[in-house]
Parts: sequence; C-alpha cells; structure tokens
Amino acid sequence: MVLIRLQDIDVDFPYDPYECQIEYMSKSISALRRGENALLESPTGTGKTLCLLCSTLAWQEYMKQGNRMKVVKIDGKQTLYLYILDCMY
Repeated sequence: MVLIRLQDIDVDFPYDPYECQIEYMSKSISALRRGENALLESPTGTGKTLCLLCSTLAWQEYMKQGNRMKVVKIDGKQTLYLYILDCMY
C-alpha cells in the first residue's frame, strides 16, 4: 500500500497513483468535508471506483480518529453516524 496525504488525510492506495487519481481523490475529500455533492468524471480505466473508495474510507477514518463523528444507536438496532463537517459559509 502507498500512503498519500491529501488535505491532512492519509489515504491508503494499493499502488502508486497517477496525477489524475490524486486529483480525483482530493476533489472527493473536498466535497465530503463541505458536505456537498460532487460531479466527478474521468476516462474509462482510470480507477474512479478505487479512488472514490480509498478517499471516502480515509475520510471516514479521519473523522473517527478526530472525534468528529458521533455514533448514535436508534432503538438498539440501527446505527446513525453524525458528521461534523467543515462547512464554509
């Protein structure tokens, strides 16, 4: 695994990423931080799914470690994750 640091978040990636993959992951992390939707595109075969999974899982881990995510149990059955987002207003 290759460790890539994007916006203070450590992203584990299975191989050396291309520049377009780094940019894709950075854009997805930016959208997650702001709580926004993102329309991301890249040509076929550039690893979009892998980039999205790696960056999203890294962001989730970052939120857990920094106590920026609160886990709430509902009736002991469902789990609700509440995120404190870096919103810019």
